[in-house]
Amino acid sequence: MATPFPRLTSAQFASPAKPAVLLIRAVKPSPTAETLCAILPKVLLKNIDNTKNKYYSRDMLEVNYGFYEIWKKIRDLGITGSFARWYDKNTRENRIVEIHEYAKEVKKHLVDNSNVLEVAPGPGYFSIELAKMGNYNLTGMDISVDFVEICKTNARRENVVVKFIQGNVSKMPFEDNTFDFIFCSAAFKNFKEPIVALHEMYRVLKNNGIILIIDMNHDISKVKLSEEAAKISKSGFERRFMKMTFKGLCKGAYSKNELGKMIKQTPFNKNEIKENGISLYIYLYK
Repeated sequence: MATPFPRLTSAQFASPAKPAVLLIRAVKPSPTAETLCAILPKVLLKNIDNTKNKYYSRDMLEVNYGFYEIWKKIRDLGITGSFARWYDKNTRENRIVEIHEYAKEVKKHLVDNSNVLEVAPGPGYFSIELAKMGNYNLTGMDISVDFVEICKTNARRENVVVKFIQGNVSKMPFEDNTFDFIFCSAAFKNFKEPIVALHEMYRVLKNNGIILIIDMNHDISKVKLSEEAAKISKSGFERRFMKMTFKGLCKGAYSKNELGKMIKQTPFNKNEIKENGISLYIYLYK
């Protein structure tokens, strides 16, 4: 896409200045997700190790942490373009086992023909995995039009039926009391209006319905971060890469205490917040 901002160079990302600072300066005053992707050095989008299909450059180590610093400043922007396609590929190759476990957890709470909403599905693999496990009415809603199209493509490839639509969690296009279960993973920390989002989820949830939000734990220890990175790879470089990734995500996430305070500002009559690895599982009951 055309952009009024010059594409940054890899040399700039190797400089002492933080990538986040460079990006913020480049896209002021009104950055968009497409603009951010457009100005990233092309090597960061294409520098893929041919053997393992993962980003390994020093530049990527730096930008991975810095890019999230920016992303949390402009929440509620959909991931688009090359970044959406990379996210889809990375999820498909590295997170399906984890997502399958999420689907198994949710399945415990469902019955035949349950109406299930996934908020911010990204490339849609959770809903797709859940569709394989039973007869459910599944809807996925993402703010990114590009992700919605990726979701539809992925569902067709897996031969499952899921309704994917574009929408914002702060103002969802659903009637009151529509869903039996709502699921959201790795996205709540990115919502611009998290309390509004919780109220909207409450509104569209049926009485006696359940919500499960899974996201990073802000208060996770360095030891647990290292352990989680080691589970993904025994390679020293890749382990450092993943540890930096987790560190950046945790920095933008909420703590158990912060989530508890948010929930108190909503009508939910019961909640449970459980630690699981480096994540928090937030159960909300209507």
